[in-house]
Amino acid sequence: MAGGSEGVVWKLVPYADPSTQTDGDPNTNVSNGTAPEFTAVPVVGLTGLGYVKDVTYRNGALYVTDAEKDKVYKFQDGILSEVEGMYDDPTAIAIDTEGNLYIADTGHNQIQKVNAATGKPEVIAGNGNAAPQGTNGQIATQVSLNHPEGVAVSDAGTVYIADTGANRVVRMTEAYTYEQQKDANGEVWNLIKDAEGLDHMRDDLLRNYLLTTDISKNELETYLHTQDRTSWKPVGEDDAGFRGKFDGGGHAIDGLKVDGQAEGSRYAGLFGTINRATVKNVSLTNVQISATGKAGGLTGDAYGSRIERVWVEGSVSGTGYSGGLVGELENTGVSQSYFKGEVQGSQWVGGLLGHVFASDEAADNTITDNYVWARIAPALSSNDFNSASTSRYTGGFVGGATYYVSGSAGSSSSTNPTIFKNNYSSIDPTFGTSDSSELHADVTQGVTGPFEGQSGDPLPPSFSNYWDNTYGIDGTSKLASELTNAEMKSPESFKDWDFQNIWTTETKDLARLGYPVFKAHPVEEPTTPPVDPTNPPTGPTNPPVEPTNPPTVPSNPSTPSTGGTPEATPSTPSGPQTSTVTVDVQNSSAIDGTVVSLLTLTRTKGTDGVTKDALQLTPAKATEIIDLLKKSGSKTAAIMLPDPKDEVSEWNVSVPKNASKMLTDEGVELVIMNPNVRIAVPTSSLTDLTDDLYFRLIPVKSTATSAEIQQRALNNPEIVKTANGGDITVLGRPMTIETNLQSRPVTLTLPLPKGSTFTAAQQKKLGVYIEHSDGTKQLVRGTVVTREDGTPGLEINVNKFSTFTIVNVSNWGGTLNAKPYILGYKDGSFKPEQDIVRSELAAIVSRITGVTEGTASFSDVKNGSWASTVVGPAAASGIMTGYSDGTFKPNASITRGELAAALAKLLPQSGLSASATAAGFGDLSGHWAASAAAELQAAGVVTGYADGSFKPEQAVTRAEAVTMINRLIGLDASMTVPGASEWSDVASGYWAHDAIRAASMAR
Repeated sequence: MAGGSEGVVWKLVPYADPSTQTDGDPNTNVSNGTAPEFTAVPVVGLTGLGYVKDVTYRNGALYVTDAEKDKVYKFQDGILSEVEGMYDDPTAIAIDTEGNLYIADTGHNQIQKVNAATGKPEVIAGNGNAAPQGTNGQIATQVSLNHPEGVAVSDAGTVYIADTGANRVVRMTEAYTYEQQKDANGEVWNLIKDAEGLDHMRDDLLRNYLLTTDISKNELETYLHTQDRTSWKPVGEDDAGFRGKFDGGGHAIDGLKVDGQAEGSRYAGLFGTINRATVKNVSLTNVQISATGKAGGLTGDAYGSRIERVWVEGSVSGTGYSGGLVGELENTGVSQSYFKGEVQGSQWVGGLLGHVFASDEAADNTITDNYVWARIAPALSSNDFNSASTSRYTGGFVGGATYYVSGSAGSSSSTNPTIFKNNYSSIDPTFGTSDSSELHADVTQGVTGPFEGQSGDPLPPSFSNYWDNTYGIDGTSKLASELTNAEMKSPESFKDWDFQNIWTTETKDLARLGYPVFKAHPVEEPTTPPVDPTNPPTGPTNPPVEPTNPPTVPSNPSTPSTGGTPEATPSTPSGPQTSTVTVDVQNSSAIDGTVVSLLTLTRTKGTDGVTKDALQLTPAKATEIIDLLKKSGSKTAAIMLPDPKDEVSEWNVSVPKNASKMLTDEGVELVIMNPNVRIAVPTSSLTDLTDDLYFRLIPVKSTATSAEIQQRALNNPEIVKTANGGDITVLGRPMTIETNLQSRPVTLTLPLPKGSTFTAAQQKKLGVYIEHSDGTKQLVRGTVVTREDGTPGLEINVNKFSTFTIVNVSNWGGTLNAKPYILGYKDGSFKPEQDIVRSELAAIVSRITGVTEGTASFSDVKNGSWASTVVGPAAASGIMTGYSDGTFKPNASITRGELAAALAKLLPQSGLSASATAAGFGDLSGHWAASAAAELQAAGVVTGYADGSFKPEQAVTRAEAVTMINRLIGLDASMTVPGASEWSDVASGYWAHDAIRAASMAR
């Protein structure tokens, strides 16, 4: 038992009163014959603890969490040792059947797992942010935990977390994996083949998903039953929502039911929210959607997205915005979609769309070629609407449209309101499942307008929209024209509608025989090469995908029961393909900076497959950004150029001189960021520009070109001189930057290789090789900084622009060779846990110092032997010494004290300086190696053990030696040479795996 603030651990032992014992069983109570009582006694030898929060035991080892000292301890065989890791208020601990520890790191709002094999900790749950967020289906490390104070693990390996601050228990399960394929554009799609695959879209809301088959109501209900659920939980329920692409492939999902009250779904539909997503080519039949807020057959809320060819049939109801397709639509385009069924709700209620909101002049707000056959009615309980009855708007097609107000006070215009074009509504009071007389009363009393309920002032642009007067709906429309039943059946009534490619009057519905419905549409069919198994794009939980022959994507939309179905032949577009991408403008360059505005860039993919982006910061947008920056108190406008798939080969960013003057006048710094570079332009560098400013950013993705750049650097005498004659190795992706902003200072930050870490010695070897457009070349030192996403980058200041390449310069910072220096064994093994012997260290000393000559005489080193060729130079240089008896002991294991003595002599050549005052080691007082160990500790080369000891007489393993030597010479995992092999006995998860690979010479 945990002893809390007493700093002890108690154990229970049987208690027996001698006066009540029998001769037969000293643990049986004579008076009542009951089982023995217990008493608590402290665990002997377990002392020095602070506040003990929890304890667990397995296989003779006791594990203790100490919240006062922020430590986790292991107590075994009378020895107390510290479990590796950084913790803040570790509150609870559990252990699984394999001996892995699970620690509730309460102060960090995370759960850490300590691997039994390696002893290394890793975060397995929690992103460190205590903000409340949903967890269902999220990757565990992306979930926000709030003060987790309990953790347990079942024998099957399922982890349970007591998330105390959120008043919930969270269960971790194994991530689902998808089969994948690429399309002709190189995009990777996760293939949905059943209801389970559909449900697991929520695991990663940023990916592309392709439905490859119909999903029946029975299949969906059967799957939900296995999950102890009776209704669907919308994908992307929080405000961030689904942000990827969903292609239904022309298939249908039948019987989708969302019980918003039972599930607590504030936004309900197949999706809860879609955010800058694309959803297309899917039929949702027999839906039953209800929400405690926004409701739609497809999604409750849509922002900055694109919806195409989504066909919904069924019933939708919500206590907020409700629409047959979408509850609330913001900055989102909708085309060739329809709803057939019943819609109920309060506030804004529409047959297709509940409420439309336009706030971005650059967004595609076009709602074109859509229709509704529906019944619009208040909710079944009038109590839901009493408080909102005075503000409720209902419309046959859209409940209402609201526009962002910009400009001077009192302005009510929008630079790009929603455009309604080629849409119609047909509202039928007898259409539905309830009594028709009751429905007629609902419709005539509840519908504000036969097409729109509220349309704003001024009116949005509208072209060729219509409403059907067949069913006696009263009212008028400012956006749509009234048509009779006969006119609804005549294509001539629908001005400029495309009855050649989009619409047909060959409907099979008897009530609306001859009304316009959709044709099937030809869709581009991507090719399907297998995903590159060396670079699976779906995240760490998904394995490589084997080459298969999955269904072609995307396929033609399935045919609704209400329209004609001529077969369409897939077509392949020719010429450049153009699309638009929304770009955030933030009030800081931080990864979580506040978005103050949105821009739209044009993305063009040429026939040669090259993708280029173009973006302009207009004066109007500059004004908007400046106004919003003032409100936030910021002086930074950061344009965040996206490229999550690394597909863009060129960015072109332009800023008209009027826009740059506005930024200058307000003292605003302009930052342009993409995954390859961060460009910070201070206000002073934007002053008095006479021309429009432009930047052209071109990442050099070819490894062959990178090799050519490296060779040009090595062939230039001036550059080699600056490099002190050492090697120059390209580390990062070169970046070409062209601009007319010459002779003005700008700060560039280039990303260092992913996953790389650099010691102080390694950082001194980093630089940037620059090939200027005027033909001059430079090699400059950079400053290692932490970029906005937490990864390292190299920062330099420049005033002219060219090609910039991060390089490692071997002779900077010290004269030791930062190159691979150790070999493995012929059988392909490295033997990391084997002791390193003294002759092996002598060989390493020779390689890292370059000293290959020198002789020394030792009685146990035969002249002409291999040992003499490495021992002689090491001893002659004074780096290593022999023993007083005249021996060198070349095959003896070297101790930690001996290694420290040798490495300390190399410190002057390493370029390292003491980064802190050495704390020293508790077991080195009076030891001959104490001074050497302290010098190495101050320089960051050695760290010692968790208990503060150094263990100078303990033999050094090959893995330990490599780790120390790498730190000394500045050798990082990112500098691993091509051809450096993986060793058969060094697993990828081994604690020294990266250090061993970096140090390994190619075989």
